Amino acid sequence: MLAVTSVLSSLALYPVRTALRTGQLPVSGGHLLYFEQHGCPSGAAALFLHGGPGAGCNARHAGFFDPSFYQAVLFDQRGCGRSTPRGSLHENNVERLVDDIEALRAHLGFDRWEVVLGGSWGVTLALAYAARHPSRVGSLVLRAVCLMRRREISWLFGSSGGARRLLPERWDAFSSACGAVEDSPSDSGDGDDLQVLRWYAGAMAGDGPTGQTAASAWFGWEMSIFGLSSRLPAFDQRGRIWTWRPTAGHWTNEHGAILSAEQVEHSLVHGFEGRVATALAANGFPSATAAVQRAASAAGAAANAVANSASSAAERASSNMAASLASGKRSLGISTEQPAAQSEQNAPVPAASSPQDSATAAPQSAAERKPSTVSAQAVLTSHYSVNHAARPEDELLSCAPTLRSIPCIAVQGGNDLICPPVTAFELHKSWPEMELRIVHGAGHSMYDLQAEIIRATDAFRDIVRAARTATEHSAPK
Repeated sequence: MLAVTSVLSSLALYPVRTALRTGQLPVSGGHLLYFEQHGCPSGAAALFLHGGPGAGCNARHAGFFDPSFYQAVLFDQRGCGRSTPRGSLHENNVERLVDDIEALRAHLGFDRWEVVLGGSWGVTLALAYAARHPSRVGSLVLRAVCLMRRREISWLFGSSGGARRLLPERWDAFSSACGAVEDSPSDSGDGDDLQVLRWYAGAMAGDGPTGQTAASAWFGWEMSIFGLSSRLPAFDQRGRIWTWRPTAGHWTNEHGAILSAEQVEHSLVHGFEGRVATALAANGFPSATAAVQRAASAAGAAANAVANSASSAAERASSNMAASLASGKRSLGISTEQPAAQSEQNAPVPAASSPQDSATAAPQSAAERKPSTVSAQAVLTSHYSVNHAARPEDELLSCAPTLRSIPCIAVQGGNDLICPPVTAFELHKSWPEMELRIVHGAGHSMYDLQAEIIRATDAFRDIVRAARTATEHSAPK
């Protein structure tokens, strides 16, 4: 394990005790949503939106919120975790999920969510909800910025994507399950590089050995990238946290040194793939030397410059990383959002806390209900990836004018290979009022970023507390 881990995790999660309440909320399409509430019974409403899609929540996620101030609400989105029917694709889309968040708010009696924390896919959902219901959102905390655009989906699951260029041997293992489909469609000149993704979505939507084999290969690909994200060296060893401060109008590191906008953009956008490839090569990763050449070709001379500056840092960490990267001995869970190894398929469905919280979902046909032999998360992630690839490319970026009035802090891992930092940077360019914190040495895991996430929710806690105090003092005696 790299030495940076202790720095990235220096702020512990808040303690999580028994839930105040658990319940189930019936929504459209025969879905039954599981939710739970933690923290202060009279506290400010805080909502946690999990990623995946389909990863589900666990009680530990309430630890990102101060339990003396917040009432944290966790819920499993349609078709996953303890919501039922598990794996169902029926009426399972972002519009219905936004409806679900609003229905849950009304059901729990909150005027608004004082803070909404979304991670990865949860960022997409948080922004979609805030754009439709801006008056119901007091503030946003975004972790691992994902807008679910085609270019982001292509990065991870495309035959011409960056993940394939960086990890060609692992891509070959992933795509080999598809047989003849694995031939790169981008080579045919039609611009469509998502045929492998579509094959997986179709295979895992059905039951039987093919779906099970596909799910196994799917998680092998996702988790190998997820694990590497957290084990690459920090690009900037001198200043691990780069922050865009809207009030100041410039970037700084944690020591207060001002960074040029060009330097930041170079690291996060043009040179990202090159520096990651260089770090892989410096630590003996298979085929990484060729990946450096591919990345340099794709990114041009700018990528070479950043790759060269990153290589010295990578070489310093090579003695610690080489064995870990080569052997892949890190313990990984089945979910990219949960540290536990237990699958959401095996999680029990808790009983509702009171009769008014319980309901029975409408019976589902075989086509609407996903058999439990294939992970619901794999089914839902592939389903949403295929469908969002067909949506308008900058659908959420175009909502920036609506979002600008909502205070927001985004926290992004500088080495995130699932949601590369270019997306966070592009959101920042469209929404300069958003504070953006880049944590170098951190990957996709929320626990890589937990200190900055907690600082963000604490910051909004302090703002709300100060506003309440001011209101109390100004009230007539």
